[in-house]
Amino acid sequence: MLKLNTSFSRKVQGESQFTSRGYLASVELELPDGLTQEQIKSRIRDAFGLVKTSVEDEISKDGNGNPKASMEFASSAPERKERVLASTKQVKYLSDLAREKGMKAESLAMQRFGVGVFELSKKECSDLIDELGGKRKAA
Repeated sequence: MLKLNTSFSRKVQGESQFTSRGYLASVELELPDGLTQEQIKSRIRDAFGLVKTSVEDEISKDGNGNPKASMEFASSAPERKERVLASTKQVKYLSDLAREKGMKAESLAMQRFGVGVFELSKKECSDLIDELGGKRKAA
């Protein structure tokens, strides 16, 4: 049995000038025996991507768990809609479906949309899930 530990942390500026907030996600997984080197690398990438996305999701929320207002398009084009990234749960489902079909979610995302799997929008991720024959689940 092989154990995989992965974590991601990030500090962001706090509300006042000399403060910061720290965010950390960590996960430990047991990998089955007999995985190839490429399968192990894929599991490491998936696990790291999940903890990274979890931290980024948490940072993007206000203190009450609600999404913060995005300033991404506010100054240049207020009429443009904010790009909403796929949830961790949605990306994991896509990754599991792709793995079952002998594919890599990262490769599918890059080929179809030109972005990494953790940069997919909710709609893009849903489209890939549909293409792989998955059933829609609330994300």
